[in-house]
Amino acid sequence: MMYTVNHHKKRLFLTSAFCIFIIACTPNEGDQVDEQPSTASEAVNIIEPQPLLSLSELLSAEDVKNALADASANGDTVALKDWQSRLLVAADEVDLLASERKLIKGEQGLVFLEFQGMKTNYQRDFEQAFFAFSDVDAVYAKYPAFENMHQASRDLVEKRDTLISSIANELKSAGLDEQTAVANAKQQWQQVMQSQ
Repeated sequence: MMYTVNHHKKRLFLTSAFCIFIIACTPNEGDQVDEQPSTASEAVNIIEPQPLLSLSELLSAEDVKNALADASANGDTVALKDWQSRLLVAADEVDLLASERKLIKGEQGLVFLEFQGMKTNYQRDFEQAFFAFSDVDAVYAKYPAFENMHQASRDLVEKRDTLISSIANELKSAGLDEQTAVANAKQQWQQVMQSQ
């Protein structure tokens, strides 16, 4: 009961303090409010409208991801150019920032989009190997451009294997032999991962 009373008092105090802060920071009708931007970035935000979507959001649309992944895997320049055109139209529709629009324009934009497709393929191939307990080194060899991501994915494999080993040890202590315990531990892990 004491904890509840103290908890309520604390919440009441914080709420009151927040309300006082809001009232103190709200200008009165007669106060002069300086509407000039205080920083260069605020000045840019006034001139350039805020986009409805970011480039990251455009590229994360499932149809875009799949199309760029297919085009990248097949070396299909025609498909990449088609999706570049579509994305530039979408960029205009959502008022994409000029700095982000620049990333997908021209020849350099095609390279950027192909890289995005390759990244999707790398992630999918890694996930497939990871969940199937296949050799992830084959994925690394296939995608050397993503070497900077290899250590993080190796860490995931190590954590997965540690967990599998722990589950297998519990199953062995319950009477299962080594091979059956490991197989069951892997199956349990896969079922848990698929349910999430």
